[in-house]
Amino acid sequence: MNTRSRNPDGVFRFAFEKALRSCSGELLLRTDLTVPEGSALSVIGSSGAGKSTLLRIIAGLVNADRGVSLAPDGTIWDDWSIGRHMALQRRSVGYVSQDYALFPNLSLLDNVMYGMLRTVSRSKAIQWVEKAGLSGQLKTPISRLSGGQMQRAAIVRACLKGPGLLLMDEPFSALDQATARNMRKLVKEFLDESGCTMILVTHNPVDCLVLTERTLELDAGSVVADGPPVSILCGDTNTLTGTVLEAVQSGFSTSFSVRSGNSTLRLVIAGSSGLIPEVGSEVRFRIGAFHAEILPSRADSTPDASTKLRAFQDL
Repeated sequence: MNTRSRNPDGVFRFAFEKALRSCSGELLLRTDLTVPEGSALSVIGSSGAGKSTLLRIIAGLVNADRGVSLAPDGTIWDDWSIGRHMALQRRSVGYVSQDYALFPNLSLLDNVMYGMLRTVSRSKAIQWVEKAGLSGQLKTPISRLSGGQMQRAAIVRACLKGPGLLLMDEPFSALDQATARNMRKLVKEFLDESGCTMILVTHNPVDCLVLTERTLELDAGSVVADGPPVSILCGDTNTLTGTVLEAVQSGFSTSFSVRSGNSTLRLVIAGSSGLIPEVGSEVRFRIGAFHAEILPSRADSTPDASTKLRAFQDL
């Protein structure tokens, strides 16, 4: 049987359909997605939109009803018209699921070393565990770790496998802000050094802005938006809101810690003019590619009432 297909552009291609049942009824997950090698894509959408199922089909854990999945070299992972299906173990895929899929009877170190590249040494694995802040848990059985510790172990294991495609389903959801920031940095370093392609499912806009250059939005199984994270997340219909936690003035700038959803952002205003929100107040803002804006309240329609922000960062 021919295991290769013409895929001249060197991209992953996932074009398939899957009928699903959700709490809101039946829906059809339909996608025709191309992902260039070395790129990072985030997938957002409401619960039940089909995001996790999309990853599970790409990983080879769930069959679609029809369609194909192709690797950049033309290898056919799935072609449901001829009944071809390649198991997850044969795909160059690292997968971080919401339930972590770790072995409860093995230690943390044995878990992260399971399935890793033969070229990766034990000392390298330990170094990764230390970077993830888990050095004191090397010999601890997985069953005795917290959810956040297991989540970090699952991320490390997926990266040590040396995949061509990294699939991550809400990988930072169980982590506190500081730990999530550290793990984003670790994943970013891995992507930059390895050239690995990534598809990330998340509800956190910070994940999209920090880790990916493209965002896909799913709604009831259909792709309703596809573009740069800033455009998808911060258009007029997706303006972010948050509560000002802290304001610190330094020289000619004022920085604000703003809590938005599960994230805290630092917004830095250059100069002293424009809107200066008070601590405890609710603010509306949107983030551009190289700046952000604090917007006037909905009752204030003055166009120039917004304040340009010099920078933002994940806290």
